[in-house]
Amino acid sequence: MNRRGRSGRAVRGFTLIELVVVLALIGLLSAVVVPRLYTALVAVTTRTQLESLVAQLDLLAYRSFALGVPLQLDDKSLAKVLPDGEPVLAVPAGWRVATPRPIHVALTGFCEGGTVNITAPDGASFTVRLSAPTCRAVVETDATPG
Repeated sequence: MNRRGRSGRAVRGFTLIELVVVLALIGLLSAVVVPRLYTALVAVTTRTQLESLVAQLDLLAYRSFALGVPLQLDDKSLAKVLPDGEPVLAVPAGWRVATPRPIHVALTGFCEGGTVNITAPDGASFTVRLSAPTCRAVVETDATPG
């Protein structure tokens, strides 16, 4: 780093080789770290969106009681707007939600129970069971690919 120039004084600085080696190391580290960070970000986003869907399912009985309207959860009624201005279930873009049979929630908040199949944009599939009488949502199957 310190060398003597023509005048005999110390010259400070880095050689071109030192700079190239440092830049190569930074490039290698970023080539390894960035893809892993992206994968972790996608996994966290998927998990967060799944938890949001499960929380919405968990609140179906309460929403029905609070709004004083019966609810039906099936493939066709997911986007139906309720009196509170929100859909029955706000499904994130790219996600698919299906019910093998319609799930009915009475205006008293009583829920018949049933199963909801959720598929994430990356192909991961989840089975959520809603248990009667409160529509308590529990993720039974977590078949995340990879």
